[in-house]
Amino acid sequence: MITYTTQEEIVDIFSTEGSDLHVDDILDPPEFWVKLCERATSRVNQYLLGLFSAENLSSHVRVREITTYIACYILSIRRGNPALYRGEYEDALNDLEQIKTGNLYLDLPRRQSHRVVMQNPIIDNRFVRNPNRVEPLSATNLIGGQAILHTVPFGWL
Repeated sequence: MITYTTQEEIVDIFSTEGSDLHVDDILDPPEFWVKLCERATSRVNQYLLGLFSAENLSSHVRVREITTYIACYILSIRRGNPALYRGEYEDALNDLEQIKTGNLYLDLPRRQSHRVVMQNPIIDNRFVRNPNRVEPLSATNLIGGQAILHTVPFGWL
């Protein structure tokens, strides 16, 4: 699995002494750090993997920073101190949501969406200028600026 943060990046933010205190009771620390990086990466993937490739995300500085703060938050709640990185964690999730919706921009190439769109075009002669309409109830996706046929519920009866 490609991860977007490393133990060194987490320790740079969390400090060497602080991170040592949070993992001193773990029997296998290297495995813990790998799992921590994977958990933080999976949270970022929930938001962004449908839009960008994992290789591109792993090389982007802002994505690595967001993932590192998520990992720091997960590490801090392990010992019952969630307030330590809660603000950064909430900001990171907010940024991920805004990137997903398109309000924030990442300078990465987006994945090409080749989804098939099914639509039911109808010619409605009640409209003189643009009689071509699409019935939204039977369409899988609507394109912006498309003329939509507004039908009355249960109009077929």
